Amino acid sequence: QMLGISMQETMAIGNYYNDLDMIRAAGWGVVVANAPQILHEAADEVTASNNEEGVRLILEKYVLALQRGVKA
Repeated sequence: QMLGISMQETMAIGNYYNDLDMIRAAGWGVVVANAPQILHEAADEVTASNNEEGVRLILEKYVLALQRGVKA
């Protein structure tokens, strides 16, 4: 709220049960491939596993692409 960013404009990346509420609350919920099935069901997208640099891949796909003016 302090930054004027709505939850719909956020991305959350998770990998375990404690991330479930965060994934559901974010505008775009992402889980790594090796996350529990309940997270997969709640997520908008699944990235590679944490061992395969899934967080880096999803950040490159969306955040860095936006900085370069490329649509994901």
